[in-house]
Amino acid sequence: MTTIESSEIRGITLKVLYLLMAFSISATAGIMTGYFSLKNDSQLLNAQIEMIKSQIGQLDKRMENIEHLK
Repeated sequence: MTTIESSEIRGITLKVLYLLMAFSISATAGIMTGYFSLKNDSQLLNAQIEMIKSQIGQLDKRMENIEHLK
């Protein structure tokens, strides 16, 4: 440690501040990664739900056609 890093401001050294900033940045990056991953997953799920809804609509039309043929 250099003399600047070992100097204290009311018991808080610069080394502690460096570690605090590094942990804060690391935690923020992890949270943001998780958030964007979940956001992407929810968008994919919404797209799949819309596709399934359209397939159900097509199946309903086919069932109606089959029922009219009977």
